[in-house]
Amino acid sequence: MKTTTTVVALVVVLSTVAVPAAAAAPDTGSESVATGVAEGTVDDTAGAESPATRTDPSDTDAADGSSASPLGAAQASAPHDDPDEENETIGCEAFEGYRACAADTILVDNDDGIDQEELTKLVARAMARVEEIRDMEFGDDFDVTIRSREAYRRNVTGTYANITGNDALHQNVKYEATFMVGEDTDAIAKLAGNRAGSVQGFYSPSEDQIVVISNNPDALEMDEFTLGHELVHALQDQHFNLSDYNRTTEDRNNGINGIIEGDASLVEDLYREQCNGDGEWNGTCVRPTEGPGGGGDIHIGIYLISFSPYSDGPVLVNQVRQEGGWEAVNGMYDDPPITSEQVIHPEKYPDEKGAEIRINRSAEGPWEVLTLGNDSVDYATFGEAGLFSMFWYPSYEQRSTAIVDYNALFADARFDTYNYEHWITDGWNGDKLLPFVRNDSDGTNETAYVWKFEWDTEDDADQFVRGYERMLNFRNAEAVDDRVNTYVIPEDERFDDAFYVERSGTTVVVVNAPTVEDLSKIYDGAAPRPSDGTTTTTPADTTTTPADTTPADTTTPADTTPADTTTAPTTEAPTTTDPGTSPGGDDGDGGGVPGFGFAVALLAILAGTAIAVRRRR
Repeated sequence: MKTTTTVVALVVVLSTVAVPAAAAAPDTGSESVATGVAEGTVDDTAGAESPATRTDPSDTDAADGSSASPLGAAQASAPHDDPDEENETIGCEAFEGYRACAADTILVDNDDGIDQEELTKLVARAMARVEEIRDMEFGDDFDVTIRSREAYRRNVTGTYANITGNDALHQNVKYEATFMVGEDTDAIAKLAGNRAGSVQGFYSPSEDQIVVISNNPDALEMDEFTLGHELVHALQDQHFNLSDYNRTTEDRNNGINGIIEGDASLVEDLYREQCNGDGEWNGTCVRPTEGPGGGGDIHIGIYLISFSPYSDGPVLVNQVRQEGGWEAVNGMYDDPPITSEQVIHPEKYPDEKGAEIRINRSAEGPWEVLTLGNDSVDYATFGEAGLFSMFWYPSYEQRSTAIVDYNALFADARFDTYNYEHWITDGWNGDKLLPFVRNDSDGTNETAYVWKFEWDTEDDADQFVRGYERMLNFRNAEAVDDRVNTYVIPEDERFDDAFYVERSGTTVVVVNAPTVEDLSKIYDGAAPRPSDGTTTTTPADTTTTPADTTPADTTTPADTTPADTTTAPTTEAPTTTDPGTSPGGDDGDGGGVPGFGFAVALLAILAGTAIAVRRRR
């Protein structure tokens, strides 16, 4: 059997690209699970395109490379017999006619880039190593491509250029609601910048193709760890069909990725372990001369929202593996986590799935719900990971603690890179943000929204309100004298708008509109006038109680187990993907499952910030 191996070359490479937040439907791919080895044909013709391989028309320099020197003083292992036979031994695999086993030493390095022959050998051995770690065999055909950063950037730019006006408004409302992107900033540009600058590789289920991004402008290089991570995604797709999952919202996508990225990231970590120290493969693993892509275009707040499954997913998956082995992990694909809360708190998986939230969609003129068409959902759900990111981001903006201690983000566990748990967002049981627009919104970017939250206990709801009031205070909001729980951020501020905050039991509602008078037009009863002579409370002063200190009255969230469902937690809107949420598109670049170089890139970005001391916990 054989497999197409394409090396896509380009002379110039730029540095930064972003997170999987495309404005397209999820990538779809093969539904079958087969056995055997990958097959295809070699095609390194620049500019050629087929359903299996895609190259950029401007990529004219094929990376043919010269003979590589041995790694260290080791000698290359001889090819194994019968490269085309069906593999029945885990830990040995064939790729494009070359058969390798996990412990083999091969003549491959990145000194002058990776050529076709080297790539074939490296992929075969990496497949064998992934098999040995994951205890699962490869089956169907797939292709492997190395692509330059610049070529990938162009494809990402083209994908986001096709976003509709309503899709763009939807994204602007989402990230304005999290106080990350103001009305004067294009959220789509931030999403595109994030994706273009951070992704180190991806697997496209629709094309059965792995793409690894090279950051070296002079020669296309391969990172064996990124390759290993993406090979896990190919393995997942062959056995569990990655296209089958409902990724309708930001939070649901983060939940599903808790198993998909958690599994791949755990395997990558175990792969690294074998390549370092006393590991069996130390001295044989291929690393690039250039590090991960730079973070110049990265919006850290938006980036962090999507990063949760890369950080917390491996912890969840490893816990399941320790309790029941890889077979138990395989079982998770039949009942994956569907909220970031389940990934952040493994004890809440699989039972606590979040509450169904309904919002009245009626509004007074000129306001109406922003609809997207094409059966796309017209609401957003950020989940616990998104809410934590919202409250942490101000500390990043000012490089000192604002609402959540800057250092609260950093974890100290082996697999847990970052900590998304905080008393302000603990006890999350659901959220739903519904954007509203008027006729001139497309030109003015003047929008409104209702954001409804459910919490496990009334104490949890109170703590969230306290945190949200601190956010309003940080953004210089002022209480409106003749209205209850109503605030206005002045016009000279980035997030100048009117806000109404309401809590009833375990439910919290935040209403946003350009003016106080508009609030009640999109949410009946918002911004009421006081009937007892009292006025609204001034937003909480963040200097009164340290934001990173858990209040004394904090209680353990009550266990809630809503009915299991495989659809999005709503009956009010269509149930396809929220634009900007999941990897999308069938172009091989606009979608796919991004590589764990994503994690390395974020580490590098945060390491460059002006924080003298980081308390790890």
